[in-house]
Amino acid sequence: MSETTSNLALPYILPAQAQKHVTHNEALKALDAVVQLSVVSKKLTSPPTEPAQGDRYIVAPGAVDDWLGQDGNLAAYQDAVWSFYPANVGWSAWVEEENQTVIFTGNSWVWPEYTSPFGAFTRLQTLEEELTLSGSVTTAIVEFPSRAIVLAVSVMVAETISGASTFEIGIDGESSKFGGSLGINAGDSNIGVIGPTAVYAPTPVILSAVGGDFSAGTVRLVLHYIECGPALM
Repeated sequence: MSETTSNLALPYILPAQAQKHVTHNEALKALDAVVQLSVVSKKLTSPPTEPAQGDRYIVAPGAVDDWLGQDGNLAAYQDAVWSFYPANVGWSAWVEEENQTVIFTGNSWVWPEYTSPFGAFTRLQTLEEELTLSGSVTTAIVEFPSRAIVLAVSVMVAETISGASTFEIGIDGESSKFGGSLGINAGDSNIGVIGPTAVYAPTPVILSAVGGDFSAGTVRLVLHYIECGPALM
């Protein structure tokens, strides 16, 4: 009889084993780490400086320091030390930092939307930002990545805009591409839908004041697009 379970490698309590509670607790720790899996991030190559008890991470490629040699594994901070658990094919994890679910293919963690056996993908993406408006034009930090297929930009006014009588959302050279004559009161919103359009370079979104410069106001901006990725090595 094997000393561990087949899938999660949980240790069995064996006949005549001393200190059975140690083996039992190790199994509970492993279950606590891998069941209902939700990780803080999958981008770090070394441990965070102040992890909380129970925090879990997917170790990014090129890991160093205390995570050296653990690329792609699950790192769980338990009892003030890092424990590592290798993933099996098909494991899924919610990535809190990205609000996305990823799946382990056996080689890497990938988004599940239309992922091919070689790791290529097609997925819907949203990027969001809360912007404080000022001046004649405010440029968002979030932008459409190169080779994105753009679908829409949506906006909601979080704090009433002053200074301008209305505003536009667009890109350089097309200031109202995603909407013009937009409302300035808190709660006003718009979904600027366009026909699918490809961009071939990182493309920032701009908000332009009409009837005066922005003097105050906050909006929540969301970019909606399709992203495609090639097969992996």
